[in-house]
Amino acid sequence: GEDGAQMAPENADRLFAYAQKVDDTFSVKAAPVEELRANGTLQLIGEDVDEAYLARLKDVTVDPEMVKANADKLKIIYTPLHGTGKMLYDRAFRQGGFDNVIPVPSQSIIDPEFPTTIKPNPEYRDVFEPGFKLANEVDANVIIATDPDADRMGAAVRKSDGDFQVLTGNQIATLMAYYLLVHMKENGTLSSDYELVTSVVSSALPFKIADDFGIKTKHVLTGFKYIGEEVDRMNKENDGKFLMGFEESYGYLFKPFARDKDAMQGALMFAEVASYYASKGMTVFDGLQEIWQKYGVAYEITKAIEMPGIGGQKKMAELMSKLRKEHLSEINGAKAVKIQDFETQETIEDGKKTPLTGFPKSNVLKYFLDDETWVALRPSGTEPVIKAYVGVNKKDIETAEKAAEEYQDALAKLLK
Repeated sequence: GEDGAQMAPENADRLFAYAQKVDDTFSVKAAPVEELRANGTLQLIGEDVDEAYLARLKDVTVDPEMVKANADKLKIIYTPLHGTGKMLYDRAFRQGGFDNVIPVPSQSIIDPEFPTTIKPNPEYRDVFEPGFKLANEVDANVIIATDPDADRMGAAVRKSDGDFQVLTGNQIATLMAYYLLVHMKENGTLSSDYELVTSVVSSALPFKIADDFGIKTKHVLTGFKYIGEEVDRMNKENDGKFLMGFEESYGYLFKPFARDKDAMQGALMFAEVASYYASKGMTVFDGLQEIWQKYGVAYEITKAIEMPGIGGQKKMAELMSKLRKEHLSEINGAKAVKIQDFETQETIEDGKKTPLTGFPKSNVLKYFLDDETWVALRPSGTEPVIKAYVGVNKKDIETAEKAAEEYQDALAKLLK
């Protein structure tokens, strides 16, 4: 869209309808490239755009003095996963104050075959294997990975026992949100009109932290376009200040000069978080455990429950329809105390229905259980799977991991 965000449904539908009117794509006349460049219709992106982007990227760092004093305590391994992050990472990190950034050679070759990975996705542990090896050779503390188009960012951090922990997207977001709020509170810049934005299937822990610090929170549907839409709404209505937006699928945004998830912003912020904990003589994983001790251990798992075969899509539709008619009152022994139905735009609580406002219609059901667990079900629009999201809050990570797996097993049985 014109604001740089992915198009929201209304405009996307208009564009799709316009394209559908073309019966024969070969009948669409295309002007020569030279003519398009001469009349300004086609403009090539060059160093001028890189310089403008890098200049705005400087604003992501919130405490440059702290970074300057502590960045040399870190060694950061960086991998672009064979993609476009390679082009700007060195300039981005250096201007942010991070000079000890070492690229993974085998993954710094731009290659659409992604030869060192099964999937070039920072969600998966295997993409970090070359980084683990290099980190152990040079005694590095942190590994940062950006996906091939550099909009999603993942990280692994060394624990006190020397092993690396690959963090989830939710854990990364939790660390960054907590750091930003602590920093603003300590510097007297925190105000109640800041807003944290995330999707309805992302971790509840950052919102719990935001509430503790007294700032606003906003849930949107899955898809970063909705976060971009909320940024635009805040700007147009002069309604609050954007703190950050994130999705559990490793997308982050801090400074809305972009309107989409931005892996370089995420990488710089995560490096600053690592510097902050280094200043306290702590690892990033120590910092995460400190947050857990204060707010409880949040742990989330997403699984795809397959509905294979020719009738897969029909089976999914029938199942979601049945769930709407016969609401689940209990999942894995825990009572459902509230249900949000984003398709019918209703909230059901204590047997009463109230309107669910502020969301476009979407085929999603979300359940809130009496033990602080939440569960969401969302059919895929492109493949015969129902995505099942589970988030738990427990006293320790072992209990949380076990509970989340048990909820996923219970869901799989219920749906099958």
